[in-house]
Amino acid sequence: AKYKKEDSLKVHILSKHDNKHRFSCSLCNYAGNRAADFREHMLTHTDHKPHQCPHCTYSCIRPSQLRKHLITHEKDRSSQVRSKTSKKKMYRCAFCDFTCTRIPRLKAHLSKVHLDLPDNVILSVDLSHLEKPQSQEK
Repeated sequence: AKYKKEDSLKVHILSKHDNKHRFSCSLCNYAGNRAADFREHMLTHTDHKPHQCPHCTYSCIRPSQLRKHLITHEKDRSSQVRSKTSKKKMYRCAFCDFTCTRIPRLKAHLSKVHLDLPDNVILSVDLSHLEKPQSQEK
């Protein structure tokens, strides 16, 4: 990794490569240099999981775990549907109730509203309902 500032490199070296760890867990072999990381680690030894999925009962310790989990709901909620009134193709956000008629608009919504999502979220659209089953004649 490249670091623009020398201080950033020093922080990285001290937090990742220094063998003298300031924080050690008494319940397992975890050791680290950052207080925030240590506090987060200590949650692994409790039932407290502060990050709750808005779509199911899943909860977790780290925000990054929740972001990864939310992608599993994308297949359930991001699907192409027909509007009952206009018969236009509609696209639904996997993370809220936003709908639109164009994929670029949905992508713009994801980048503006759901800022904490990773850049590599895959937009999936279920087109299976548009395929007609082929009859198998013998």
